[in-house]
Parts: sequence; C-alpha cells; structure tokens
Amino acid sequence: MNSFPPKEILCHAFNKTPYYRELFKRHNIDINSINSKEEYRKIPFLTKQIIQQEKHNLLESDYSDEESRKSLIIQRTSGSTGKILKTYWKKNDSIRSLYYLWNIRRRYNILPNDKLLSFHSAIYHKDKVIKPKLYMFNHGNHLSLCKMNLTDEIITQFHSEIEAFQPKWIMAQPSTVYLFSQFFKKNKLPVYDSLRYIELTGEYLSNSIRAEISDIFKVPISNQYGCMEANSIACECSKGQLHVMTKNVYIEIMNNEMPAEEGETGEIIISCLTNSVMPIIRYKIGDKGKLIHQHGCSCGNTNPIIELKTGRIGENIYIKGKAPISSFLFHYITENININYNNCILHFHVTQENDKDFTVRLVLTDDTPQLRQKVEELFRAEIIEQGLGSMKWIFMFCKDIVTNKISGKLQFFTNKYKETIE
Repeated sequence: MNSFPPKEILCHAFNKTPYYRELFKRHNIDINSINSKEEYRKIPFLTKQIIQQEKHNLLESDYSDEESRKSLIIQRTSGSTGKILKTYWKKNDSIRSLYYLWNIRRRYNILPNDKLLSFHSAIYHKDKVIKPKLYMFNHGNHLSLCKMNLTDEIITQFHSEIEAFQPKWIMAQPSTVYLFSQFFKKNKLPVYDSLRYIELTGEYLSNSIRAEISDIFKVPISNQYGCMEANSIACECSKGQLHVMTKNVYIEIMNNEMPAEEGETGEIIISCLTNSVMPIIRYKIGDKGKLIHQHGCSCGNTNPIIELKTGRIGENIYIKGKAPISSFLFHYITENININYNNCILHFHVTQENDKDFTVRLVLTDDTPQLRQKVEELFRAEIIEQGLGSMKWIFMFCKDIVTNKISGKLQFFTNKYKETIE
C-alpha cells in the first residue's frame, strides 16, 4: 500500500474543487510540500456533516450547475441518522473503483449481467424517494426487494418472486440474508437451484450469522467491506481475510487524532483514489478496526488486511461521574462468549435506558433455558469485570434480530440516556 495517496490526486483536489482549495489555504497547506505521511496528516478530516453541507463545493468546478451534474452517477446513503448523504461519480471512475472487486467475483463465475438479487430501503427516482416492494434494474437482470419490515408474510410473498427470477447471486446485508435463511429452515424449503454465490456487505458479519447462512444456502460466501462514498474498501479472500483494495482506497487507523500502532484498533479513515469529480480525502467513515501490513496470508494477496469491529464511532455509554465508555465493550463481551461457546450468540442489542438501567437483548443459536442461564451468567461476569456491575441489567432473549428502523441495518447499541442529556 502507498505510504500516502499519490500527489496527483491531492493536486487535482486543490486545483479543481472549491472546498479543498479553500481548505488548504485556510490551513496554510502547501500542496507541493506534501511528500510524507506527516505532511499528509496535516490535511483536516472530512466528515459526513461536511459532505452534506459542502456537497457542491466538493465537486469539480466544471459541475457547479445542476445541468452539468445530470451526467454524473449519484449514490445515496442515509445510514442510521436518516440524513441523506450524496456522493457523485463519473461513470468511468465508478467502474474503475469496482474493477478489482469484479475480478474477485469472476473467481466465483459471477459476471456483470448475471441475475442479481439485492435489497433496498428506498429507491431514488429523479431525486425523489419511492418505496416500491419490488424494483427491477439492468434490463431485468437485477431484482431488488424492500428489506423493511420483513415479516414471514412478506418473505413468503418475496419467495415466489425470487423463485420466478432465479438469481445466480445475492448481494445483501447479513441480517437480511439471515432472515431468509431462517425462513427456509423453519419451512423446510429447498434453496434456489440457480444460486451460486452470496456477497455479504453493509454490516459487521459475525461468525455465528455466517455459519447459519452457510448451513442453509450451501454456496460460497464472501464478506465485502465498502461504502457509497468510496465503493469497495476491502474484500474477503479464500482464507477468510479482508484484504484492502489498495488501488481504490488508502486507509489510516487513528486514535485520538494520532496514527495507531501496527495492529492496534482505532478509527478508520479512508481516502478514495478513483473518484475524480468528488475527491474524498481523509474521510471519517465512522467505523472502527485495525490494519495489518505484515501478515503472510496464504492466499497470496500481499495487500494489508483490515479487521473490523462492530458498532459505530461516537456510540458511548454514559455513566454519571465517569468518562464516556465505548460501546465496543459489548462486542468484546459477546466475542469472548462466542469463542468459548461455539458462536452461541447470533445477535445482541444493548439499550442504555438511563444513567443506571440497561436492557440486553440476545438472539441465541439454541434457545434453551440452560444456554440462556449460562450466557447471562457469563455476560454479567464480564460486566462486573469491566466495572459496571453496580448498574441494573435486564436480560431478554428474543427470536428476531434488531435492525435500525431508518437504514434497515443491524443495530448493536442504543443510548436513550444520551438523547435526554444532549
């Protein structure tokens, strides 16, 4: 991986976009002096809020008016906040950003015009939101179904549509594919004969969820990490490691605004190397993970490996008289239990109700009274070890996983107390 993004990308951003030109001048950054990581890190971070506020100033000056922007591809994401984030791409740049991902898909004999099944929360048509249950793209080769409120009744309806469509591959969030896998399991249905490959993306993929999906569909599964702002960031190799797409992104791991040590967990910062019309430089994507450069992966890919952690940056536990505690704590607890008890926790969701009360919702692979008792005991022991034993913890065991009502993505932590004190 490059020590920092190529100089021509930074020069292009400075010369072509009003936002970066003003940013560099305001912070006295000489574009010609950026010849090291240290100089590169003087560039201030880009955030989702800045993209929302400065979206047109982030574009090349040639696309300052609405008419000129009609030739661009617009990608949108609402995340968990519900605020629409737009990213603009030139068609050739978008294709280039996905080139290496398509090389990986071809290893599974997946080609661009093969029948694809995906899922959406909303579809945008002429900048307006429409929410069709079913939408067809790519000349009838891409079927997208609405992932919101996937009840058994709705999944039954969709099952008929999918059978008629006969997809060769699925690209979706783990939580959505998991719901379908449980539908097949409960109703003892055969899987789709045409299906050859599943690509999971958009959420943290736990070993337990992956195992359930694999057990039902029995086709190759690949984990892909990406975002609308940069497209593909990393993709899983045959040995189960996420290798960074170094031709598309440059990644930094930061802790308290300082670079993390090799293999240390921190905040993921990305710079996109392929989007010329809307440069994305030092962008706080909102995820946490660690980067491993020296790994010797037996798949033969020498690109760095990235290991992701659940949750989002900024999701903290707030206790009176204590500094904020990262909600990643709950990930570590469940990970430790899963390692020792055969991935028994499929999903968890913790709600901080107030400054003293917490509700822990758990979905287990084998929902027996004995396993419930054991998991609760282990969870409580970890909580006490972390110094939170004086809080009140209520445990609930559920059949369904919890998704965000806005984005449809898996949700691991909700802080209602923070909402009352802000």
